[in-house]
Amino acid sequence: MQDFRRTPVAAVLNQTRLYYHTLRYLHPDQIICRIKRMASRTIWRLTGRRAPMPTGVMLRTSFLDIPESGNITGAGPWEKETRKALFRARQIREGRFRWLNREAVFGEDPGWNDKRFSRLWRYHLHYFGYVQDLIVLKLSGEPEAAYATFRKLARSWIRCNQRLEGDGWHPFTISERIVNWLIAAEAFKTEFEADDRFRRVFSSSVVGQAEHLVRNLEYDVRGNHLLKNLRGVTVALNAIPGSEMGKLETTMGIYADELAEQVLPDGGHFERNPGYHLEVLRDLIEVGVWLRRSGNGHFVVLDGAIRRMAVFLKKMLQSDFRIPLLKDTALNEGISPGDVLSTAAVYLDSPELKVGNVYGLSAFRLFGVSGWNRLQRWPVSDCRKRMDILPDSGFALMRDGKDDTALVLDFGKPCPEYLPAHAHADLLSYELVVHGRRVVVDSGVFEYAAGPWRDFFRSTRAHNTLSIGGRDQTEVWNSFRAARRATPGPVTWENGDDWCGVQGVCRGYSGRAGSPVHVRTLIFQHGCFWIILDAVYGNSAGSPVDSYIHLAPDLSLKRDTETAWGIQSLAQPLWITAFHAAEAELVRGARRPEIQGWYSEAHGNRVPNHVLRLRKTSDPGDAFGYVISLKRKADVNIDRVSPRGHVLDIHYGKNRFTLRTAGKGFQYSK
Repeated sequence: MQDFRRTPVAAVLNQTRLYYHTLRYLHPDQIICRIKRMASRTIWRLTGRRAPMPTGVMLRTSFLDIPESGNITGAGPWEKETRKALFRARQIREGRFRWLNREAVFGEDPGWNDKRFSRLWRYHLHYFGYVQDLIVLKLSGEPEAAYATFRKLARSWIRCNQRLEGDGWHPFTISERIVNWLIAAEAFKTEFEADDRFRRVFSSSVVGQAEHLVRNLEYDVRGNHLLKNLRGVTVALNAIPGSEMGKLETTMGIYADELAEQVLPDGGHFERNPGYHLEVLRDLIEVGVWLRRSGNGHFVVLDGAIRRMAVFLKKMLQSDFRIPLLKDTALNEGISPGDVLSTAAVYLDSPELKVGNVYGLSAFRLFGVSGWNRLQRWPVSDCRKRMDILPDSGFALMRDGKDDTALVLDFGKPCPEYLPAHAHADLLSYELVVHGRRVVVDSGVFEYAAGPWRDFFRSTRAHNTLSIGGRDQTEVWNSFRAARRATPGPVTWENGDDWCGVQGVCRGYSGRAGSPVHVRTLIFQHGCFWIILDAVYGNSAGSPVDSYIHLAPDLSLKRDTETAWGIQSLAQPLWITAFHAAEAELVRGARRPEIQGWYSEAHGNRVPNHVLRLRKTSDPGDAFGYVISLKRKADVNIDRVSPRGHVLDIHYGKNRFTLRTAGKGFQYSK
């Protein structure tokens, strides 16, 4: 007899259920806006609607007030980035475009809508972010080549995107492109003034794009997309004299409303994604700088949010000046956290934000050598606490500054209710840095295109947390959707003299069979070990419970005993000791029967890594876990003293440590 779960009817019912549980979180206005946008795009495509090209408007190209950058090829911390930018610019001049770990070579016209490339790759082509590299080429002594390349690409875009269809007319790509084109117009001001014919066509296109953007702000998506739209509109309003797109006051009013919602009290961006937090902060600083230099007082709307976000970023920063690889964060995407913090420090005149002598092209483009001279005079400030709890964003950070060791735990909600695009099923997952080296890592994000790889990198099994019954805490599906979501429970924490601990709760399976609840207790005994204790409550008896530990790709495990493994390739010994697990499995680079053991810190680039999976059969109220210890193995014993209570004894060298839990709450002693 055929299993009903594998029938077409079951598939339709499941898809209907996913849509229902996804749509019920959305605001009605979002749904209406999306329907209108889809209808408009369909009508434009069917009628061949041409792109707006208003005439008679010339751009004002001095409001950005880009600082003198004649010393960009001189000695300074931006030298390495400058060399990379020059290489990229010369590649672009030859028709070679590379990002997201994929390269394309084009002839006269780039493939603006070439379906051989992912949508995200094509978006980057339409952004014109390579303008920044061409400006470096100009300042390095090749102004003619730099301008000719930009002129050729801009003319190609205008010629090949004359109808309101394709990626180039998405509000997000317009928002990025307008800013980059206006930066180019100022950087190549002399060349523009001598090229009147191109200047007129270029100006008409920019005005048309800006007017289209104002009429199509992304109220269906909101979040970081809407902030990106507002950045584009703000820059355009300052560049287009006598603009009929609206008043700057109106745009700044929307900015104020969005920042009040999107920047949480603890300074985190409400999508709870370190990568997007970084991008939003960088954009806000740029807009603030441009508003100040244009003599507009509206920058005060942004400054409070910029300060809170910068303080948050400083707390989240790891010792290698990189952010945790949580949710849809990608590293090495052209935005340096240290550079953004230095930019914020100079912009706000706040020495306490300086984390090092990091001053890359992002800061240099805004403040030039004078900004670097100011930053150099300030001492490095590292007032980060041994333990930071960011309750609104849902992160706990435990540090030992003596040996560059830090752990970050995600105990917060997966996403804003109406914006699940970058959510992962990762509640109570963590990353661990030991002696400045990443040891336990998040799997990252490989691509945004729907498919098995996107599904894996968003899944619970791609994170350092528990999966119950083989299910995801949050029902992530398609590229950017989520149906039923994990719900975080109460969080408790304590900071002792030489230890700190936190306990979080994941109600990730509410509304599903058994409604199990996962409680994780995490203790950091400074200089010794980390305890990860997991208990599952609820009616989930008989379900397999899996705990995953993902190692950095350059590390491996060597089994020492049935319950202990040594982590290889480290300068100092590091051990994992499991307790009360029924079985253990080591996986690396698997594709079948399911994808597991893959790491991706940048789009388009995945490498195999070792994953230790600990499994036990669920017995409500039972607990298991592991200890990660420095220098030597830990001896661990666990006793269940009540239906919800456990006592964990850890013998480490000559010392004994005890952790007591009783469902919610914990006690720890030496």
